[in-house]
Formats: sequence, C-alpha cells, structure tokens
Amino acid sequence: MTDQQNQESSEVEKIITKSSKIISKLSEVDTRVLTTQSSINIDLPAEPRAAYEIFNNLEHLILFSESSDDDDEIFMPSLDDVSHLAIVSQAVLSYVKNISPGTRLMKISNNIYKQVTSWLSALFFADSLPTFLPTNADCLAKSLRLALTCKYESYIKEGLQSIKNCSIYVVSTNPYLPDLKFAVHLIGLPQNSIKIVQVTDGNESIDLIELEKLISADTAANVVPLYLLADLGSSFVGGINGSLSELSEFCQKHGLWLHINGPVLAALALAQTQSELTKNISSMTLDFESWLGLPSVPIVLMHKQFPALKQGIFEIESDMRKLECFPLWTVIQNLGRDKIVNSFAQSFQSCFILHEMVSKTRGFKILSKRPLPYDPKESFNFDAFTSIVLFQFDGSGVSNLQVNENAEVVKKAIDKVNNTSYFDRLNSWLGQTLERDFPQIQLTLMDHSVYGTCIRYSPFELSTGEKVPTLETFTEFYEFFESQSDILCATIQKKQTFIDLIEKSPVLRIVQLADDWAGLGGVYYVPENMEKMETDQEKTELNKLNVQLVEKLRSSDNAFSLGESIDGLACVRFGMVTSETDIEELLDLVVCAGNEIQESSKALDSMAEVIKAGIHAAENDLQKEADEKLWNDGILRVVPLVGGVLNWINPLPKEKETGIRGRSLNLQQGVVESTENIYKYHMQLPLNPPQNGRNSSSHSRNESQSSTNSKQGIQPMTAPAVQQQISVEESKQPAT
Repeated sequence: MTDQQNQESSEVEKIITKSSKIISKLSEVDTRVLTTQSSINIDLPAEPRAAYEIFNNLEHLILFSESSDDDDEIFMPSLDDVSHLAIVSQAVLSYVKNISPGTRLMKISNNIYKQVTSWLSALFFADSLPTFLPTNADCLAKSLRLALTCKYESYIKEGLQSIKNCSIYVVSTNPYLPDLKFAVHLIGLPQNSIKIVQVTDGNESIDLIELEKLISADTAANVVPLYLLADLGSSFVGGINGSLSELSEFCQKHGLWLHINGPVLAALALAQTQSELTKNISSMTLDFESWLGLPSVPIVLMHKQFPALKQGIFEIESDMRKLECFPLWTVIQNLGRDKIVNSFAQSFQSCFILHEMVSKTRGFKILSKRPLPYDPKESFNFDAFTSIVLFQFDGSGVSNLQVNENAEVVKKAIDKVNNTSYFDRLNSWLGQTLERDFPQIQLTLMDHSVYGTCIRYSPFELSTGEKVPTLETFTEFYEFFESQSDILCATIQKKQTFIDLIEKSPVLRIVQLADDWAGLGGVYYVPENMEKMETDQEKTELNKLNVQLVEKLRSSDNAFSLGESIDGLACVRFGMVTSETDIEELLDLVVCAGNEIQESSKALDSMAEVIKAGIHAAENDLQKEADEKLWNDGILRVVPLVGGVLNWINPLPKEKETGIRGRSLNLQQGVVESTENIYKYHMQLPLNPPQNGRNSSSHSRNESQSSTNSKQGIQPMTAPAVQQQISVEESKQPAT
C-alpha cells in the first residue's frame, strides 16, 4: 500500500513539474518579435512527435501566426504563484479523475467537495450547496431547472410536458440577458417566457410596482410566475436592480425563485453573518475567475437545499461535477480566508478612492453610484457597496464666461450640449492616455448610447495575473489625472478663441478633420491669390504648400502635425493645449511660417525667370558671334571639300583657333558674361573692375554682352544666399 501511494505521489509530482515548465516557458514568450508566416502545415505527421516538439509548435503558432489589421494584440499574461497553481491544478485534475474509478475516487471527490462547500457556505451563502460549471449560461440553466423542480412536482418525471406557461422576469439592462436567453433555449422553454421589467431610475433598480402588475396580469392569464434574475453591479454603470432585502421579501411574497448575479455579492464575505441577508435568496452565481483574476477555476452556482431537490437526477449530476472544484480547492487553500476577504475589501475600497479623486477633479461627471468607504468596525450596510466607477469629462465646473477688453461678458469655453462628438473624442484621448501610462489601474473605454464615451473602472473584472491597485499607485495616478484634467479644461476654454481668431484671419481657414482628433482642430493656410480652388492643380498646389508648412513648423515645435480634412486636403493640425498656451501666438507662428514659404516660393519663381532670360541672352550672343565669325572667316571654309582645301592653302591665324567662347550667368548680379577669363585664369574673377584704375577690361563685360543684357531686361538677384553661376558650355566651331 505504501509503495502504491509513493508511486501515485511521484506521478503527481511529475505532472506538476512538467506542467509548470511548459506554462513558464509559454508565459515568457516574447511577443515583440511577432511576425507573419505565409502558410502552416496542417497535415497529420506520419511519424510520432516528442512532447517538446509539439509545444515548440505551439510557441511557433503564437509567434508566427498569420495576422491581419483587425487582429487583437497578442498578450501573454504574467502569472503569479496563485494563477500558476490554478492552471497546474487542471492538469492534475485530469490525472486524479483516473485514480481507481469507484468507491475510492468517490471518497476523494466527496472529501474535496465537502471542504469547498463548507468554505463557500461560510463566506457567502449559509446552508447552501454548490455546483461547479464552466459558463454563466450553464449556471442559469441549472438554476432554472431547480426552480422548475421546486414549482412543479411532476417535472422530474414528465419534463416540460407537465409545465404550463411560466414567466421569467429580468430588466433590459441586465448584462446577463443574452445568457438567460441561451439558458431558456437549453432547457426547452419558449423565448416569450422571458418578460422585460422596467427600471425606476438611472441606478437600474427594478420597478417593483411595475413587476407586481406583470405578475398580476400573468396570473390572470393562467401563466405561472417562476423566476426573477437580478444583477448586483455587473451592468454598464454598475447599478443594482434593487435592495437585496426588498427583492428577497418581494420574491418570498409572490413565490418567485430569486437568482442573484454580480460582483457586489463579494461583499457577503465581509459581513459577520450572511444568514439574514440571504435567507430569501434561492440561488446565486460566484465568479472567482473574474473577481480574483484566477484562470481555470469554475463558475460556482450556490443554491439553497430544498426537499424537492433531493431526488436521483440532481444527486447523480452533483457526483459527476464534484471533482470540478479541484482547482478552486487548491487556490482557496493557497490564498487563505483572510487574503480572500482582504482582496474583496481592497477592491471595494479602491472604488471609493477613485470616486473621491474624480469627484474632486474639475470638469468631470460621475455616472455611477457613489460608494461608501468600507470600515469593518462600523455597521455593515450591504446596499452601500459599489463595484464600478463610471465617469467622463464633460467640462462641468469649467469657467464658461470671460470679460473682454471692452468690459463685455463673452462666451469662453465650449459646452458638451452642442459639441457631444467633440467631447467623445476628448474622453477617448483621455482614456487612451490613462490606459497607456497607468495600465495597472485597469481603466476601460466604453461607448454608451446615452452617455457617449465613458471611462470605466471595475476591480472585479480582472484578467489573469491582474491585481487591484495599491494606495501608492492611486496617489501617483491622481497627480497625473489632475494634470490631464488641466489640459482638457484649457483645451475647451481656448477652442472658441481658436475658432474666432481663425475666422478673423485673411489666410487661415478652419477645417473639419477626417479623423477623431481631440485637439484644438485643423486649419488651412490659404494665400490670398488661392482663395478659390476650382481646379485639381490648384488643390494640389495648396496641399503642397500646407505640407511644407507643417514640416517647417515641426522643425521647431512638435505640437503641430499634418492632418487631413474630410475633402482630402492636407492641413495643419493643432493638438491639446495648456492654460499657458497663447493661441494667438500659435496662429501668428503659422501665418509667419506660411508667409516665409510664400516669399521663398516667389524668390524661386523670380530666379527661374532670371535663369530663363539669361539662357536666352547667352544663346543670342553665341549665335551672333558664330555669324560674325562665319562672315569674317569666309563662307567657303564651311563648304565640304572646298573648305578643307582652303584651310590647307590659307590656314586661319593661331589666335582664332580657340573658337567661340561660352557664356556664364551670374545669378547674384543678374548679368551674362564671357567665360574667356575663366578659361584664361582657371578661376572665377570678381565682376567689378579694381579700384586702382588699371585697365581690366578683360575682367568686365564687353559691350555686346552689356547691350544684350539691357535688351533682355535681366534684373540682378539680391538674395545673399545665391552664390551660383550657370555656365553655358563653350560652343564648338562648325565641322569642316
């Protein structure tokens, strides 16, 4: 017996060791080297593969899988000791299920199940039984079957045939409504058995008067009121469907099965005793995977023990699922009661801390219920707990009026009523900034049909490895949050000034950006001669001008960026600003930079005209000299055969063999001059004659060049940066 126990113990140790190595290796995969692969071999290998090769293939699939732009970023969770234990427990569970099927396995599962049942009953729901299921829909389906069993004595034997029409009540804002519809489908009830109940206010409390009217109408129509699904803190705004005591009394009065979902149920673990709070609750769902960030643990359905449930079908189902609690059995022991309770208390306290921080910050509105601080020394108030903080920036508290220089009160800041889409972009910018700089706070951007873009904090919706932020983290976050609030307030205060100044500017035009930009906005720089853009060429020129403008501005200040309007034109994009930002100075900077580009463009156009005129003058001078040389040397010298004989008999003088000199264009002074001096001295000499009075005619322009320049009307360039000359190559003599 001892040898067999040692063998089983060694096998469990091997499983734990191998599983731990595999999990540790996968958690250390560096997804930053993620690339794509054109194809993956899906053929079944003919030869067996070793385990390490198989898991290497898994790592390969993670790193080199085909991806698209719509794919989510790969995130490998960092596992702490408890999360690691929960995952390894799943592997051990698969092994434990194969231990001597029969009475021995039943004893093992019963012992584990009894321990977990005792722990959960003491923490949450006294005198209850748990069932461990993979999804929330399965929990709802099981609770519906339990409700039908208690309501109809013949349900176990006859099934749905013995059931008349029944009603299941739920509010429309309940996040578990899709799961409820699927659960109703699983057990075979019609979808019209689900009845939607109205809520009384923004806190999503069930209107009990309206619910009582529905129950009365169903009873009159021979429809049996069966089930009420209530949520405590899982909805978008974290509202609860009513006071737990009021809901319990109402369901007790009308014979309804009351099932509770939601993270506020975690507050039951903080109470000294739960019996008074849960005495009329029929069942509840506990989601430790979300509440504590634990992977691979089942969702727990806790329900009361009813006499009608002590029948064969539920006993068999319970025995089959008893071992599913094994991962939960391991992690609960590893954490301990105090750590679990303290974790829940810290989560609720973090909601209170964040709520207080946001409420003290200018410009923000809180959309969720105000939580109360948890103090174990004070009386326990279950209905005061809140699991979610929902807030948004709406500019409330920001000064909207100012007195101008004429002692007139004018509007200063924009408001949300007339700029809802812009405030959505501001909240989106804020949410992305907070998620980037403080990922440990676990804030989420959400879109609501009524409130618009909001920022949501829920410490009971933890991913694997995530922890509730500490007080030190919140202190650092608050300083950063206030600085971002100042930026948002300054932006909405100065946006109207920004618009007004642009409307007064003769060269700036406000534009509607094509993207969701949260800054001040975008502007065109439109020169006065380009106000009407009628052709594509004009739009192209304006685009080029604004692109050059952004490049020039970004060289000195990164606050500017290139944007695109809804009609596809490039523009200057202004970002967020602070209270010290001078909007008029920023716009003047844009106008000055645009004017400089315009002046530079005009200088280039003028230079192009000078070059064209210079080239034309040089060509005329060269043609004139060529004609003069032809007449002086004689026309016969260029006649084939005859010219060769004549040049042999009467060669040209040696000094004339150099041919016609070229011309150079001096852009600085705008004159065309001969290249004779360049060839003679092998350097470029000053154009002006020296002051000592010596004859320097060889360094100055000849008469024909001066006269030609005056006729062409070439004006000198005065830009000091222009030091170049364009030379026309020396013409060759006509071929003989």
